[in-house]
Amino acid sequence: MKKKIMNGIFSALFLLALLAPLCALDLRPSGKSATENRSLAEFPQMIDQRGKISVHEVFSFENWFNDHIGFRSACSEAVAKVMLNVFHSSPSTQVHIGRSGWYYYTLDNNLQIPFGLFPLGERTLQNIAACQESIRTDLEEMGISYILVITPSKASIYPEYVCSRGLTVRETPIDTLTAYLRAHTGVNIVNTKPALLDAKANGEQVYHKTDTHWNTLGSYAGFLSIADAVEQVTGKSLAEFELTYQSSERSGDLYGLMHARGFMEPETVTECVISSPQATKAEDPALYDALEQIQNQPGSGWQGPIEIRRNASAQGTILLFGDSFFGPNYHISDYFAECYGETVLIRCTTAYREAIQLVSPDVVIMEITERGIPLLCDRVLN
Repeated sequence: MKKKIMNGIFSALFLLALLAPLCALDLRPSGKSATENRSLAEFPQMIDQRGKISVHEVFSFENWFNDHIGFRSACSEAVAKVMLNVFHSSPSTQVHIGRSGWYYYTLDNNLQIPFGLFPLGERTLQNIAACQESIRTDLEEMGISYILVITPSKASIYPEYVCSRGLTVRETPIDTLTAYLRAHTGVNIVNTKPALLDAKANGEQVYHKTDTHWNTLGSYAGFLSIADAVEQVTGKSLAEFELTYQSSERSGDLYGLMHARGFMEPETVTECVISSPQATKAEDPALYDALEQIQNQPGSGWQGPIEIRRNASAQGTILLFGDSFFGPNYHISDYFAECYGETVLIRCTTAYREAIQLVSPDVVIMEITERGIPLLCDRVLN
């Protein structure tokens, strides 16, 4: 009798363990995962406009279910603790554990870069060159200067921490594309890699150990090299400004991808901010809305809210397009806002002609990170 009771209890607990995550299913509209720095899957529209079942959408239900099942974060964190602390391996296929506390993103062939294996062939280079030259000439006809900025992969700047094979800094896709565009186009291209390597040689840590991106020391070094190009292209002398340096703690996006922010020690980093900024965020809802309607389109590479800053002490307008390396944590638009009367940052890797005409800038900068270079294929003004 006692054995039957115990079996009943265990069976009930087992069923409870199976049903509890279903009962706690998150039915709220999909948003962004704060820990993983990505958008959660939307609930699929399984019935199409003709009233028929969409097979593709039915199969995408699994993605929504996996992203919204109950206790997902707690279970993922528990698995991450075991994987990291017991087996000393990454709980995410998107993250590679390097040496000395350095972590690296694995997708988009990112880890092929320091080994010289990143796929960047002649046909891709030709396509990018043709598209970039098209953008340059289109903007030139509009009386606008154009600059392409490439930011290097962390593995290009810190290959020595990827593994124990003794990797060193080498020529990588960012260098190959720079040389090709300079030889075959009239595009003004800024390769920020040399500036970052110089800062590294001077003892500065320019990338976060636990994040995909540069830190503010790195972004400022990159800004200075971009600013030099802007001055050469436009003839405009950019204003100088003072920086303040402070220590802070950061748990980067790679911790988030591993669900490890809750228990892994954050890294201590040196951050820099503008001491007495002259620019302020523009209160112009109509312009924000208009630009978002133009730019936030499927397939555009849209990455977040538009930023508009105005500075009464400066002249001119600059329009920045960029990926997450130009995001708000890295202050690139803040730096330019000290030098221009109006600075508009569109966090998107596609430039729409209508948005450019609306802003009417003196110069357009398009930034993309090294692993995203193939995205420049077939990318012209839309």
